Parts: sequence; structure tokens; C-alpha cells
Amino acid sequence: MTVRTHSSQDSIDLALKSKVPKRVLKIKPYPQAQVTHSSAHISLLDKEAPPIRFNGLANFSMLLLGGMMIRLILENYLKYGLLIKLPGFEIQRVDWLTLVTCTFNLITNFLVSYAIEKYAAKSAIAFVKKGASFKQNELLAVDISTNKWILLSQMFLVFYNIFLPSVLVYKYMRHPLVGSLVMTFSVILSLKIFSYAMTNLDLRRAYMNGDEKLEDDILSQTKLSDMKIVLNDTKIKTSNIHPIKYDVSYPDNITLSSYMYFWAAPTFCYQPSYPRNKGPIRWGFVARRLFEIIFCGTLMYCVCQQYAYPTLVNSVKAVETKNQAWISERVLKLSVVVSMLWLIGFYALFHSILNINAELLGFSDRNFYLSWWNSSDLGSYWREWNLPIHNFCKRHIMSPLTSPPLSLSIDLGVFFTFFISAVLHELIFGIPTRSLKGYSFFGMILQIPLINLTSYVTKIRGPDSNIGNTLFWISFCIIGQPFLVLQYFYDWVEYGNAINT
Repeated sequence: MTVRTHSSQDSIDLALKSKVPKRVLKIKPYPQAQVTHSSAHISLLDKEAPPIRFNGLANFSMLLLGGMMIRLILENYLKYGLLIKLPGFEIQRVDWLTLVTCTFNLITNFLVSYAIEKYAAKSAIAFVKKGASFKQNELLAVDISTNKWILLSQMFLVFYNIFLPSVLVYKYMRHPLVGSLVMTFSVILSLKIFSYAMTNLDLRRAYMNGDEKLEDDILSQTKLSDMKIVLNDTKIKTSNIHPIKYDVSYPDNITLSSYMYFWAAPTFCYQPSYPRNKGPIRWGFVARRLFEIIFCGTLMYCVCQQYAYPTLVNSVKAVETKNQAWISERVLKLSVVVSMLWLIGFYALFHSILNINAELLGFSDRNFYLSWWNSSDLGSYWREWNLPIHNFCKRHIMSPLTSPPLSLSIDLGVFFTFFISAVLHELIFGIPTRSLKGYSFFGMILQIPLINLTSYVTKIRGPDSNIGNTLFWISFCIIGQPFLVLQYFYDWVEYGNAINT
């Protein structure tokens, strides 16, 4: 029995030894005379070196940034204590009344704009049923005269939709953030009314002219100097990269349910039909986005109360003394808080809120933004960070201005686009703070030369250069936004609002 056990153990040891690879020693002759430098190399950080990863430095930067933020939190708490209050208590009764009045005004204008389009649709149907045969000149004259008063009515409504809230907010509302929200919603709904009116204007014109495929726009054959006649009988061929085709044709799209869907949809461009989700609502997706909204909203409120407000209060004296060095220090300190609020707010609005909105409405085009943070110039940023507004400006401002009968140049189209945007930005931020001094207006107008500058740098250095991206961050988040916030807050305080309210 013992011999058998010993024999088994020997066989096991032999099997194990056979599986272990033999170690081969590599011995170099004359080891200290080996060749170390055998070919040409360039340093890894050299411009001509192949791309390398900087994950380690990125991790270190994030840790360093986190450490700095923790230090700022401790410093802020030791200096001010806990400043966070429950939201809503500082909003005065007159602000709530103004908010209700403006909301009622928006709903009323919504119904009036729908009634105007409903009347226009009935008029167009009556016109088509007559079956009258018109020559091209007569057809254009009827086209213009029929739609002129409808267009003027809708444009007056757009103006009134912004004018009345502007007066009420400027005269009665005391809380600047609530006032900015009211003005923002007024502008948003005004843009939607404008898009609804202008889109249906083109659809109605095509319907009255018998252009079922929307390919032969009679205005493409006119000039601004001859709006009421066609200059000659030359046929101008028009083409669309994307054919205009909807599931619902005019005037069947003029329904209250269709208009209400557009008002709720995450887009500024009206269409008779939109790409829709075929599956059911993903409630798990909605729950995640809702959690993000609550978290981001709470975080933004805490940052505003605990960091932004005391920093702004301590910056008032710097503006009063007009000490440029002191103001620069205040702007740089504000840039940290403002950039945090900007990034958190962007994620909450363009990713969480708009995606919840789209999911609940079955709106399947979720292309709300592109990778604007990688923008090599300001032009790319303005095209990528807010696609709903970019699509509106391209469709309802740039295209009409650069197409017949106006046929303006691209540069003039860009100027007018930024001019309109500048006016609206001034209304949104200037009216609630009683500071109509053109800060936002000129800030937007100055974007045009900055776009040209950063585009030139990108052209010289290449699209992969970080110089254009650096200029974007400096001009927009580190200097531009903090400076505007500081100026608006100072003017709001100067108007007579107590700092501690």
C-alpha cells in the first residue's frame, strides 16, 4: 500500500515538472557597450509627433479641480455660513400676479393666432373652389393681396405677445430671475407663433397656386422692386435638397390639436407632421431624466444662493469704484460660478427637459445639440449648441432674406440674424433688471467680428487646433458671460432693489 502511494506521488511530480516551461537565460555580451541610440526620434510632446493619450493628465486635472472646489466650498461656508433658503419665499405677491397676467396673455394670443390661420384656410379653400383661371401676373397679385392682411395680423400678434409682458415685467415685477423666465417664455411662444404663421403662409400660397409638390414658388421669379408683377416669362427652376413632403397637407393641418402639439413640441419650426416614435413611452427613460432635472435644478439653486449671490454682492463696490483690476478679479471669480451654472443648466435643459418632452409627445427627432464644447471657432458654437434656435434662424430668417425676392448676401443675412437675436437677448435680460443699456445687444453684435476672428485662426491653424477652442471659452465663459451678469446685477441694485431681499 505504501509503495503504491509513493509511486503515484512520483508520477504526479513528474507530470507537473513536464508542464513547467524551462527558463531560458538571455545573456548579452558586453552589456555596458550595448547600442542605446540607434535611430532618430522626436519628443512625444512635439508638434510633429503622432497623437498620444492624455488620460492620466485629464484624471489629475479633474482631481485638482475637485480639490479646488472643495476648498472653495469650505472657504465659502466659513465666511458666510449657510445662505440657502427655501425657493419661492422671496417672490413677492405682485410678481405672482404679473406672472398670471402674462400667462393669460400668452394663452389668449395662442387662440387668436389659431383663429387667424383658420380664417385664412377657409379663404384659401373658397379661392380654390372658384376655379378661376389667372395669368401669372394676376396670380401673383392675388397671392400677395390675399395673404397680406393675414400676415400683418400675425406679425402684430407676435409683436404684442412680446410687448405686453415687457411692459408688465418692467413696471411691476421685482424678482429678476422670475422676470427673465417670463420674458423667455414670451419670446419662445412668439417665435412659435411666427413659425406657425410663416410656414402656413407658404403652404397656403402653394395650395392656392395649385403647386401640390411645393416645387414652383412664384415669388422665386420676382424681385423686391417688382413685388406685384412678374418681370418676365422666364421659367426659374427651383430645387429642394430635401423635398417638402408631409403626412398631412394644407389646409387639413389647421386643427387645434395640431397647433397644441406644436406648442408643446421641443422645436421652433412648425410642420404639419413630425417624425414620431412607434413604440410606447419609455417610463424608465422618463424617470431618469426627471431625476436629472430635480438634481440639476437643486444644484443650480444652491450654487446661486450660496456662491453666486454673495460674490455679486461683494462685486458692487468694485463696479462703483471703476477699479479695472478689481473688476477683472471679480469677473474671473464669477467665471467659475457662471461656468458651472452654464454647464449644469445646459445639460438640464437640452438633454433632460427636452428629452422628457420629446419622449412624452412621441417626438423622435432628438437632435437638440451637437458637440459644441469642441468648437474650434465661435461660428461652430452658435451652429451647434442650440439646434432648435439654429434651425429656426436658418429656416425663418436666413433663408427668406437670402432667397427671392429679397436675395440679400449671406453676410447681410448673418448680420440681420444676429441683430434680431441681439434685440431678443436684450429684452430677456435687460427688462427684468431695468437695465436697457445694450449689454446683451452689443454682446451679440460683437459675436460677428469674433466669429470672423476665430474662423481666421481656425483656417490658419487648422480645425484640430486648440487655439480657436481656447478663444471660444475665454470670450464666452471666462469673460463674456460673467461680465454681463455683473453689469446686470449692478444696474438692478442701482435701480433701487435692496441687496438683502
